[in-house]
Amino acid sequence: MIKAIKTFTAFALLAVMVSTVSCVKKDDFDNAPTTNIDPDIVTNTTVANVVALTNPSAPQMITNDMVFSAIVVADDKSGNYYKEMIVQDSTAGISILLDQPSYFTSFFIGRRVFVKAKGLYIQSVNGTPKIGVLNNGSVSAIPATLIGNYIVGGKWGLSVIPAKRNLNTLTDADLNTLVQFDSVGFSPADVGQTYADAANKLTVNRTVKDCNNNSLIVRTSGYANFASSVIPCKGGNLTAIYQKYNTTAQVFIRDESDFTANQERCDGMVCTITYLSIDSLRNMFAAGTTTIPGGIHIKATVTSDYTTNALATGNIIFQDATAGICIRFTSTPNYTLGTQVDLNVGGLSLSENKGWLQINNAAAGTIISGLPSITPTEITLADATANFEKYESMLIKVVNVTINNGTATTYYGASSGKLTISDGTTPNSIVLYTRSAATFASSSTPTTPVSITGILTQFYSDKQLQIRNLSDVQ
Repeated sequence: MIKAIKTFTAFALLAVMVSTVSCVKKDDFDNAPTTNIDPDIVTNTTVANVVALTNPSAPQMITNDMVFSAIVVADDKSGNYYKEMIVQDSTAGISILLDQPSYFTSFFIGRRVFVKAKGLYIQSVNGTPKIGVLNNGSVSAIPATLIGNYIVGGKWGLSVIPAKRNLNTLTDADLNTLVQFDSVGFSPADVGQTYADAANKLTVNRTVKDCNNNSLIVRTSGYANFASSVIPCKGGNLTAIYQKYNTTAQVFIRDESDFTANQERCDGMVCTITYLSIDSLRNMFAAGTTTIPGGIHIKATVTSDYTTNALATGNIIFQDATAGICIRFTSTPNYTLGTQVDLNVGGLSLSENKGWLQINNAAAGTIISGLPSITPTEITLADATANFEKYESMLIKVVNVTINNGTATTYYGASSGKLTISDGTTPNSIVLYTRSAATFASSSTPTTPVSITGILTQFYSDKQLQIRNLSDVQ
């Protein structure tokens, strides 16, 4: 009882001092003192003892005269936390809910705070212990006018050394504490994405992985001042606050500096971009499947036309000044004919699908501009036959071509879309192929010689010329 009276007296005296020095009312938000000292407040418990009062099913009122000190390890300066302050001492950490925007101007990372917990409530909110006031049966933020009654700032410039953990070894003892994970990297699918959706102010979960393929969610608010920052490719050490959402483990970084991003990754993904020509890429292929080294990009122009269904869904043809290539996408980006794209093909596989060389399972790239325009290479059908691998997936033009021996038919025709074509050169084994799903499949073919622009493709032993739309036949 004597200690409790001394504690209460100390809080009362300090409130008077703050009122006198800073010209604010007793219950006003505490301003940082002019000297870097701790107030004369006696503590009588630890954060762990307060956390131990948590009732998993309902808010628990703190009825004892419990006074603890802890250091702020996360504030609201970056916006990733809002009206929530994370503090910890040597025993545990806890979340304190504050109905005070920009409280970091007084209670900032590295400052010790003294908390008079009596009268506050503690609750496990979605698996994470938090303290505040009771409102409608739940723990809520302490009103701004009452914060000074419960929390007083002390010394600043203090540091908390994060506990080193593995992504898969976090426990409830780590909740609301500063932890560090060494040699981790963001998932390849997240690299190059933003931390959150800043435009729509939406919180986004990203994933970090370690060298043993363990993973953990990194959660970032759309209001964080780094929400629009691009997630780096390189690995590094990650410092963050650990919390849970029910049974899902997740961490929150305070700002971008919490991830060092200065190490080479251990998953084989190469972060230094190397641009190759399509011809060089094709020359990498060996029999079976060839994996393209990490960090390889191409810049190329779309030469196919998805609007006519001339190619199977997911297939897009790209060409640069050296060659062409078919790329299969996991989700078709529907690039229009002539779109110029920077594509990350590192780590993807090169293989022949029914004889046609393709890059598999690509993700959408970045639309660019400034590449030279692609004009069809004019060759003969004999040249196309003799040098098919050279011209495969390229846009070519053949002149003075007779289709189906000059007999009227449709492009899909009576032979499953394969029509004979001839320009008078031999030997010639090229056929004009049209998919049944193509928008022009039922259109009539010309009966007189024409010029044909199209893309050379392969289907097993068939060497095919495929037009993209009817404008390719002149």
